Amino acid sequence: MATKTKPAPREHDKLPLEPLWVLAHGRSDLPALATADGTEWRLTFNTRLFAEMVGVHERTVNRWKNDGMRIPWDTADLAACRLGMHPCEVWGSDWWALAGGDEDFAPLDDVDLALAPTAS
Repeated sequence: MATKTKPAPREHDKLPLEPLWVLAHGRSDLPALATADGTEWRLTFNTRLFAEMVGVHERTVNRWKNDGMRIPWDTADLAACRLGMHPCEVWGSDWWALAGGDEDFAPLDDVDLALAPTAS
């Protein structure tokens, strides 16, 4: 019985990691801690914290870094959602190019929605 192997990801099926990293860093809300002598100590944003925020293992993030700072697009979708964003809000037209969707969209904040009155 032959075993099925997963095809290797193609370069064009990946997105840059940097926009997701920057978004997560901005949302990390790292607290400042006071030491006994009153000095302030801040936690630093790192790979482990980023991995927790986007729902993957730290080794996975290190793999992305070693793969030219690229993230598979299906994982990018899940990671963006974990940060409360749609992937198109993180990667814009790059996301639509991979997802096969229409990049000519307007965010809901920029659209005037006309609601029809309901019949009573």
